Amino acid sequence: MTTDTAHALGASRTFWELVERRAALTPDRPVLLQDDRTLTFEELRSGAERTAAGLHDLGVRPGTVVACSCRPASRRSCSRWPWPGSGPCSHR
Repeated sequence: MTTDTAHALGASRTFWELVERRAALTPDRPVLLQDDRTLTFEELRSGAERTAAGLHDLGVRPGTVVACSCRPASRRSCSRWPWPGSGPCSHR
């Protein structure tokens, strides 16, 4: 990480601000690696935005409690959430 990047990221107040800033600075840089799959900062940001929009459409608002349920034996049930093509609330 360069000094300029570190300075730009240092102004982030929340985790989401950090993700947004990092996606703006280095959108194609990997943030998660699993087996043969790679998730970039932009894919993480856009996947989270899609999930947030889907939850909002379902009536979720600030202060609403939301839970994610994953089967322990399924390594893909939770790890797929931010991947492109995995819509909000697709793992019930």
